[in-house]
Amino acid sequence: RSPPLLMLAAVYAMLPSVSSRLRQNCLLNAVTNLLKHRHHQYMRSVTIASDGCIHQSPDGDSTILFLSPTSWPEPNATAAGIRTTSLLDQKAMLTEQLMDEVMLFNPASNAQFYDVTNDSKLKQKAQETFFRELASIHRSDLVLVCSQTEMNLLEHSWNVLRSKLVPASFFCSEADLTTQTFPERTDFVTVGGFKHPPNVDSVKVLKHDIWPRIRKRLPNVNLHVYGAYPTHEIMSLRDEKSGFIVHGRVEDLDSALSKYRVLFAPLRYGAGIKGKIVDAWRLGTPVVTTPIGAEGMFSSGEDKEHTQWGGTISSNTDDFVKGAVQLYTNINAWNTAKESSALLLKKLFNGECNLLLLENSVRDAMAHLPQRRKADIVGGMMWHHSMRSTEFFSR
Repeated sequence: RSPPLLMLAAVYAMLPSVSSRLRQNCLLNAVTNLLKHRHHQYMRSVTIASDGCIHQSPDGDSTILFLSPTSWPEPNATAAGIRTTSLLDQKAMLTEQLMDEVMLFNPASNAQFYDVTNDSKLKQKAQETFFRELASIHRSDLVLVCSQTEMNLLEHSWNVLRSKLVPASFFCSEADLTTQTFPERTDFVTVGGFKHPPNVDSVKVLKHDIWPRIRKRLPNVNLHVYGAYPTHEIMSLRDEKSGFIVHGRVEDLDSALSKYRVLFAPLRYGAGIKGKIVDAWRLGTPVVTTPIGAEGMFSSGEDKEHTQWGGTISSNTDDFVKGAVQLYTNINAWNTAKESSALLLKKLFNGECNLLLLENSVRDAMAHLPQRRKADIVGGMMWHHSMRSTEFFSR
């Protein structure tokens, strides 16, 4: 009934050549140690009894445990003067039959463990990558995290100590509000390297779903697509008649972003802070994006309507098109988004503040390393496991 107990049984099940009695002795020692750790607050010693029961003395100083080679009956009170107490579960005593079942259990017989479909293989690979990354995080003394979203996930979902987490996303100067104004700018722009699959996907979405609808409402406006390593497929999307202009790599990104009125970032998947949005804000260019694109780019969780965000955030094509047209045609909405982006850039990505925080965090970690490692139980377990996991099997 206790998962750690079954895990111990499964470990010993890997040694089929060991005799039944020796297996039971090994498991007896394991259970004894488990009880010591789990119930240390009221027991100081474990003694072997001969009646196959678990007892506790009236004064609570010792617990008497015995696992019979043939059967493990439920606790009873036949021993005079001894109060009987089961530390595992009075209704769940391990039996020799259960031990044999555990030893014969083969995960390969369960199709859920070995689904050979491509989708399952991809999910398994993703899970292996996730566990490897999470293990590396737990082993580290300090973790530099790109946004508050990742900070919350690591702390609340995966139990990484808050004291190990330090925000380290971008280190920017303040936004340049002297860049070209609303009347001086024209057209839309999107940027992103094409070796990154989310950027490829977003350009295709723009071409086939979003841009045709915007072009109907703004027939004289163009969309300019920039990004390194464009494939033949991407370059073939260029269509000057529809105003969809694919340029490929740009030498001076700042000059390109500062002359267009609105940046598109219709990202449907991805993670982390989006550099294209930070660059756009730095140059006074409002952004139309998705919740994925805006992830981690809020000053607080209170702005649920995104009224203080540097552009618009849309979860569907209709809202995306509406937000794009509004920002492009409404000077007041455009100026408000530009001002909000400057405030967010200063609050979230201020280079001076973020670098100082990073420096102080590194110095504090070095100054208090022994205390920090003592408090980091999971990290200590990971290091112990990596050093000693195969020691006893090798014997």
